[in-house]
Amino acid sequence: MIRGGLTTRKQIVYYSILMVLLTLIPAAIGLANFLYAEAALLLGGLLVFNALDLFRHPTVSGASRMHKYTLIYLALIFTALLLDRTILG
Repeated sequence: MIRGGLTTRKQIVYYSILMVLLTLIPAAIGLANFLYAEAALLLGGLLVFNALDLFRHPTVSGASRMHKYTLIYLALIFTALLLDRTILG
């Protein structure tokens, strides 16, 4: 069932917040150090910012920007975890 744009934008915000919380788990349980935690907070903050911007200003270009950022976000979060483990062990 199609719910509409408002519901979709709400879900984008909710799932962005959830993603930030989930990406902090490795640092919280000791699998990653401060380098990863800082990167996860910074990248996650930008993810939520973009989600809220899309929620407030629903445009096709905003949705495209959000999609592109999520791809960059995932690549950078995994890179941060890899660097954290490589540099700080």
